[in-house]
Amino acid sequence: MRIAALTIQAAQSAPVTHIAQRSILVAVVFFAIGMAFFGMRSAWQKKSRRFADIPEPSRFAPVEATTIVAPVEGRFAGTTTAGNWLDRVTVHDLGLPQSISVTVTETGLQLLGVNNFALWIPGELIHGVRTARGLAGDVVEPDGMIIVTWRLGYQDLDSGIRVSRHADHERVLDALNALTSLNALPSQAHNGKTHTLTTHSTERPQA
Repeated sequence: MRIAALTIQAAQSAPVTHIAQRSILVAVVFFAIGMAFFGMRSAWQKKSRRFADIPEPSRFAPVEATTIVAPVEGRFAGTTTAGNWLDRVTVHDLGLPQSISVTVTETGLQLLGVNNFALWIPGELIHGVRTARGLAGDVVEPDGMIIVTWRLGYQDLDSGIRVSRHADHERVLDALNALTSLNALPSQAHNGKTHTLTTHSTERPQA
């Protein structure tokens, strides 16, 4: 009888033990997730303080100008410090990837995105245009992303634009190269395409 009673008691306590173990496991998982989010948030805030001196960029062109490339669909990969494809800028929504429309006018580059995102880069601030495999951790096929190098305040920046259609990609690239021809060194051939040389070194993601 004693053995039978112990067996019944063990059988009844087993589900309770499993529930306790599962509860502990769930708590550990949620704690790990919370710590990961806390770490990412802390890192983002630390970088934001590092970029606190970067002024807010213009949102729209100050005056109307002749459109060279009408709005085309694309994706904004974000912005990094020039030559550092993983050093994402975390202020003024410059580092936030999102869907955008891309317009090139005779005076600059206009990007319009979701959540009221708007970025105007005057042509005189653009001093380099090239293609690359990606930016800010966003990797595409070789030469599949347009990288615009421009100056905001004291800081040189790289902004990545992935144009949806290949024909539009070529049109935007040609228009930007024409726009920056007076602000950069002479161009040279690179991988079968013409790219504007800039006065600083650049890093490209490895294959």
